[in-house]
Amino acid sequence: MVQNGASSLEEISKRVGVSIATVSRVLNNSPRVNPRTRQMVLKALNENRRVRDPQRGPVIVGVEVPSFHEDRMNNLYIQEVFAGLLQSARTYSIAFRPVDLAAERLPGEPFHELVMRLGFEGMIHLGATERFVPAILEIAEAGFSQYVIGTSVDAPNVSWVNSENIESTRKGIHYLLSLGHQRIAVVCPPMLRTHEERLAGYRQALQEAGIPVDTNLIVERRSAGVDDGLNAAMHLLTRKDRPTAIYFAEMEMAFGGMHACRQMGLNVPDDVSILSIGDSRVVEFITPKLSIIKQPVFEMALRAGQTLADEIQHKERHTHQEYLPCDLFINETTGPVKA
Repeated sequence: MVQNGASSLEEISKRVGVSIATVSRVLNNSPRVNPRTRQMVLKALNENRRVRDPQRGPVIVGVEVPSFHEDRMNNLYIQEVFAGLLQSARTYSIAFRPVDLAAERLPGEPFHELVMRLGFEGMIHLGATERFVPAILEIAEAGFSQYVIGTSVDAPNVSWVNSENIESTRKGIHYLLSLGHQRIAVVCPPMLRTHEERLAGYRQALQEAGIPVDTNLIVERRSAGVDDGLNAAMHLLTRKDRPTAIYFAEMEMAFGGMHACRQMGLNVPDDVSILSIGDSRVVEFITPKLSIIKQPVFEMALRAGQTLADEIQHKERHTHQEYLPCDLFINETTGPVKA
């Protein structure tokens, strides 16, 4: 439900020519509202937000977290994103609210009307599946400022910031090759373009080294949790021709892979090297210390939050699309192949 004062409700009701009760029903998702009236009320609400009164409080920006629930906030990537967003909020009067738009959406409700109904003046998306891109385009066409973090979107009116997934993964795999590894596996969740890019970098590095891509060494899991990484590693490491190195396209999956090695009595990196991509200080407290391709998650979120807040504050929309570089940090989980 969108929180509005009585004066705001009265202002909207007069502008649209309906009762305050009707405006309240729209805000409370009541089915007892004519669809045309509902759209008029939402449009008036949106226009009212764009003429802001500083006394009304902070700008509310929705942060789209797919399959959002409380446990999702334990995800290291999401925590790092919100750290960057909250840092950006120190400069601007802005508040970020996590939301799963697909779960909040009413049957047949356009996504831009959903954004208006929830009271958001902008949107930030944590990634974007191909299925959800049309929703992002619809929200953009309606005139909302929004930013996609961690995924590129092929649209001229959608802002996004992403890391150099292809090139950074390519360099990471070449590093493993330089240690003598020939059988390098990759573990990744499907669906997001980000993971497709990382898989492309993996394939590119092997092809450049003249090593055929073995599809048996490519393992996809439905999600990116610790258990998914553990199960994927167990699957790979119980093979007779097991890999000598595993690249995890998500860091929490790498933690699961390291746990699988301990369960099997395998030494990291003597028996198997592990490399991952991510950005978290957690690796400082894990033994052995994980080798990572450091993704600038905090910087991406900070940039998105600041740019979006600036656009909303000045009522000007601009499209920003950029890749940020990653750095390879060699730690204790990677080493030369043992004879």
